[in-house]
Amino acid sequence: MQINFKNKIKSIRTIFLFFIFSFFLIVSLPLFLAGISLIDKITYNLGSQILGDKLQNLIEEVDNKYQKLYQIGLEDSQMHRDEIRVLSLEKFAKFSYGNSGKVFVIENTGKLILSGDFSDEQQQGYINFYKHLNMKKEGVCEYLAGEKKFAFFKYYKNWNAFIGISINQEELFSPKYQFIWVNFVVLVVIFIISFVIMIFFNSLIISPLVKLSKYAGEIAAGNYNSKIQGMFFFEILILKNTIENMVIKIREKINETIEQLATIQKREEERDIALKELKTSENRLKSIINNANAVIFLKDIDGRFVTINNKFKEICNLSEEKVIGKTVFDIFPFEIASLLAQNDKKIIDTQRHQNFEEKVMLQGKYYTYLAIKFPLIDSDGKVYAIAGISTDITDRKRMEEQLAAEQEKLSVTLQSIADGVITTDINGKVILINKVATELTGWSQEESVNMNLNDIFKIYYKKTGKVCPDIVKQTISAGHIHGCADSVLFARDGTEMEVNIKISPIRDNNAHIIGSVLVFRDVTEYNRMQEEILKMRKIESVGVLAGGIAHDFNNLLTVMLGNVSLVMHKLGENSDVYKLLTSVEKALDRSKGLTSQLLTFSKGGAPVKDTLDIKDIIHESVEFILHGSNIAPNFVFDDDLWLVDIDKNQISQVMQNIVINAAHAMPDGGIIDITAKNFVFLNEGANPLLPLKKGNYVKISIADYGKGISSEYIDKIFDLYFTTKDTGSGLGLAISHSIIAKHHGHISVKSALGKGTVFDIYIPASEEQQTDMPDFKENNLNPVQFERLKILIMDDEEEILGLIAEYLEYKNHEVCMTKNGKEAVEAYKINIEQGSLFDLVIMDLTIPGGMGGKEAASEILKIDKNAKLVVSSGYANDPVVANHRNYGFIDKLNKPYNLKDFDLLFHRLFNK
Repeated sequence: MQINFKNKIKSIRTIFLFFIFSFFLIVSLPLFLAGISLIDKITYNLGSQILGDKLQNLIEEVDNKYQKLYQIGLEDSQMHRDEIRVLSLEKFAKFSYGNSGKVFVIENTGKLILSGDFSDEQQQGYINFYKHLNMKKEGVCEYLAGEKKFAFFKYYKNWNAFIGISINQEELFSPKYQFIWVNFVVLVVIFIISFVIMIFFNSLIISPLVKLSKYAGEIAAGNYNSKIQGMFFFEILILKNTIENMVIKIREKINETIEQLATIQKREEERDIALKELKTSENRLKSIINNANAVIFLKDIDGRFVTINNKFKEICNLSEEKVIGKTVFDIFPFEIASLLAQNDKKIIDTQRHQNFEEKVMLQGKYYTYLAIKFPLIDSDGKVYAIAGISTDITDRKRMEEQLAAEQEKLSVTLQSIADGVITTDINGKVILINKVATELTGWSQEESVNMNLNDIFKIYYKKTGKVCPDIVKQTISAGHIHGCADSVLFARDGTEMEVNIKISPIRDNNAHIIGSVLVFRDVTEYNRMQEEILKMRKIESVGVLAGGIAHDFNNLLTVMLGNVSLVMHKLGENSDVYKLLTSVEKALDRSKGLTSQLLTFSKGGAPVKDTLDIKDIIHESVEFILHGSNIAPNFVFDDDLWLVDIDKNQISQVMQNIVINAAHAMPDGGIIDITAKNFVFLNEGANPLLPLKKGNYVKISIADYGKGISSEYIDKIFDLYFTTKDTGSGLGLAISHSIIAKHHGHISVKSALGKGTVFDIYIPASEEQQTDMPDFKENNLNPVQFERLKILIMDDEEEILGLIAEYLEYKNHEVCMTKNGKEAVEAYKINIEQGSLFDLVIMDLTIPGGMGGKEAASEILKIDKNAKLVVSSGYANDPVVANHRNYGFIDKLNKPYNLKDFDLLFHRLFNK
């Protein structure tokens, strides 16, 4: 039996030694291969993590910049967002990792922003690479770009682009090959050591264990006198001694075990009692939390809710099952949840309690909560949870905002008010002074506080020059509002200004006077404006007189011009007297311009427009002004200059006014350049300095080379009454500006001191640009004979009626004369009833004490809608004349006219 047991033991020992050797042989090689695979995976994951961390750091820097924009309220500013992108791309371009690691940025559309390993978007390698990016959106990618490449990338939403870091695989995984070599050497060494260990293992461990097993079997059989022979080492020796002592102590251990079981039972009973007390305490705490009016919650380190109270469930309208285990991102909108999560992160990072004002959306409405958050820290000093108590402060916040808004509104109102405001105490010490008051007095808020009002607000009476008495003392003594008009304020810098002052007492809730408030206004400009208005009214009165004179003078000129023209017709061109009368006619014709200027001066000059070639008007106006002076004009005109719809006399007046100023700027003589060219304006509103509508214009430039205009005066030259001349009236350029504006054009000026001045005038081109327009100048009239016309004339001047009748009858026309509109209407009715019609009706616009041409035209058109009506007036600038077609007239005949004007009129109306 012993022999079989011994042989069995020896067999087991042999098998064990063989198993150990085989185990090392079989397991080591797979472990070696697994180690290689593991190092591949470790290197792959480590490389991915390193590149991912590098990329995350780059992206976090960009996100932080966007977050700063959000914090300062500029998140919608595309300019700042673009600036962040440009700066970030510059930094990415400079980034390098190792020898070959660099950043690439590819837009979602496939466009290369930072190229990385590719230079062309059409490369097949790039196309496959982009498809892989677009498929995964985030992660790692292996690809070929000359060499094997490894890239870690993410899709960055803010740019709608993929951002990644790429590197050569050989460089990234170089530590792997070093590990394989070292691992192989280590494996060989381990095999050698293992073999040696197995040799000693048998003699030191296996053989003693066999002996020890035999001894244990004998002890198990109850043979406590058995002896164990042989050499024992290390723990086996200890085990032998332990077994030998074990029998001795078994009974002692049994007794100790019985005692320990009793102790454990007692502790179990104590634990049950403690658990009951803990449960009671927990229920008590839970009851307090659930009945609290504040929101109370507990989150784990990952932000998942662990505990919430009833108030939380109530305001969120959610059950506990729908909240526990969830995060704020599952309950609130992303923007709100992000802010809440940031606050939680601050608690974890700082490991101390903090207060936050958190705005959340609950059941469609926004609420503001004051949240007190604090960390729960374990025995190792690590945060394992976050607790929070939130109180609804929405109403309080709203009241605070309303109060702040009211205070801001009061402050802004006080600072924005156009009047100066100063408040004082009952002793006249300054308490507050607003912005306007500081600007007018020259004393700042900081300087003036606690100063006496009389020291910073020095005033005297304008008429007498005497210093005003203490107005604060007067107001407080009287107890009512005190006014002080006709006063002059002496400012800190010595400036004097006229002011209107009102000072009122300030009373408390018990009606006791506690101070005063002084409100004052600079009325210097207002008073000056009133003086200007008075001056304007005087000029207006003169203008009315000038208009009346011009009207009467036009009638006189009409009679004189008409009679001169009639005599010239009767005498013929061969008469010696004809030449003399021609000079008289020209002088009288020139007087027409004088009446036109008087009318423009009197009424502002509504233009009476004709479609004209402006070149002749410019020539005539400029040469007339410069005749006999030491200044010569230089004309440069486009050959195909467009026609314009203008009032000839008014445009002539503009040219003369500007040329006169140019001549005055060159007292020593010189040349004035006058150019006129076609100008097309396409971009309406593009140039604020050229406020024109889109269209065609004729641009006239008048350039002198005189002393120029100072920059401080350049913006004032078109102001009424502004002049730098001792003898100037300041009306010329103002009237010119008004005339061009009424022609729907624009006038501007450029000047440089010592170099000269250029005036640019833009006048809209006429819509009718016929090259074959008939020329109605008197010298170019075709000798057309008209059929006998029946003409109705209405004018209150008998001399004019007689003159027109004599000329028209001389031309073999039938004339019917009436003195007012009523007679003209009656005459037209009678002719209609008799079956006869007037071929033409010429009516004076203004009939003192009777029906004028405007009213008569309306009545005649009711009788005959096809009546040919012509308006005539000495007020050529009257709106009815300027817009005669709007009132039923087909043409106009401006006074003063000569008889040749009738020929022009007939050519326009009947020469078809």
